[in-house]
Amino acid sequence: MIFQQLQLINYRNHAAAAFDFADGVTLIVGPNGAGKTNILEAIHLLATGKSFRAHYDREVVFNPDLGAARDHTYTEPGFARVVGKLADAQGSEILELVIVKASPYTNVSHKTFKVNGTPKPVSQGAKYFASVLFCPQDLELFTGSPALRRKFLDNLLCRLDQKYKSDHALYTKAIRQRNRLLENINKTGRGDAELPFWTTEILRTGTYVQEKRSQLIQTLNNTVGHLYSTLAAQASKVQINYTINRISLERLHQHHAHEIYAKTTLVGPHRDDFDFLLNTYSLSRYGSRGQQRTGVVALKLCELNLTDQTMGSFPILLLDDIFSELDDSHKQALEEVVQKHQTIITSTHSNVNAQQIITL
Repeated sequence: MIFQQLQLINYRNHAAAAFDFADGVTLIVGPNGAGKTNILEAIHLLATGKSFRAHYDREVVFNPDLGAARDHTYTEPGFARVVGKLADAQGSEILELVIVKASPYTNVSHKTFKVNGTPKPVSQGAKYFASVLFCPQDLELFTGSPALRRKFLDNLLCRLDQKYKSDHALYTKAIRQRNRLLENINKTGRGDAELPFWTTEILRTGTYVQEKRSQLIQTLNNTVGHLYSTLAAQASKVQINYTINRISLERLHQHHAHEIYAKTTLVGPHRDDFDFLLNTYSLSRYGSRGQQRTGVVALKLCELNLTDQTMGSFPILLLDDIFSELDDSHKQALEEVVQKHQTIITSTHSNVNAQQIITL
């Protein structure tokens, strides 16, 4: 499907705006603060049900205290609406997501999703289109914390595997509950009887999470070397090494006393990591900035290809001001890719070949 149109009401700094997109490459040009990234965020939100920037959903609702809306006077407080129109030869679909603040003083909000006016689960957006996002923060994938690398794996797996998405959410909830219980045991000496329930839950869900992550790493290793070589000036041996903190009942029992002392769960996928090896050396520790950049671009291209193969349709490629972060060789490689996909690019300059240009 082609993403044809986006409508925003009270979304970030867009009070009321509509944008049409080309079948090929659309370039959104404007100064910093004009709301370019907000447009990509809204499209990605429709596809995934989650913002890649907001900690709480309500953060996307326009806040007059942060400045005037760019489109016109702000008139409808308390909610944000995102509407997207997709079309192909068989017809069109209208996707609508609304976020309503629960109250002015909490971080709580209510999120509803509709397809052609019919309420659907928020996660259903992925059934109609997929989006692959590439933003400047991705270039910190190797230099940042292990949490960033786990997030990369989890975001991709949640898009491709609904059971993974469900089990990962349950695992996250169970870890949170188990950690609270460990803290209570540490402080009061009571609560040991409740621990086996949460231990069983993290074993069940955590085992599946690590199995799927292992499979994904194997899949990435089948293609990332070739993609890296197409981007690099010199041929190199590339491998992704999954550092797994294996979850098992035996290991949990071994760490029981230490977990109570530390007041946190010390075993499981929430402590996994992966390393990108270039000629057997860690790119995170020994790679140059250029080599790290090449590794990130190769991983994002893997994500694009895997999403394409699994979803059965070309995903929309969203590039947030990324060309300003890349050197000429990487720009050329990405420009060759974007011609094969519907692509929406943001930039402060009109320096990208595009079928359509939107100026903010």
